[in-house]
Amino acid sequence: MIFVKNPCIRCGKQRIVVKTKRELINGSWVTTTTTRCPDPDCQRIVEKQLKKDNDAREMLISQFKNLNSPFNRRSDIVLGKRKKNI
Repeated sequence: MIFVKNPCIRCGKQRIVVKTKRELINGSWVTTTTTRCPDPDCQRIVEKQLKKDNDAREMLISQFKNLNSPFNRRSDIVLGKRKKNI
């Protein structure tokens, strides 16, 4: 176990490095580090929150893709001109 200066987003305890992976991607070395909170209950809550946030992000991305589809273009909407202050 390696300890790094990376506090838990919920309880503030120092997170523990669980796994480190180094791989070559497009000619560059990328290091991915997986960390966990030392408190299992806190980690479970953090994972639940991250999943909730990720699901919401995925939903917004899918809605955005549907809005930009050729069948949903709103190019026929004409916006009115702004009135000038007199």
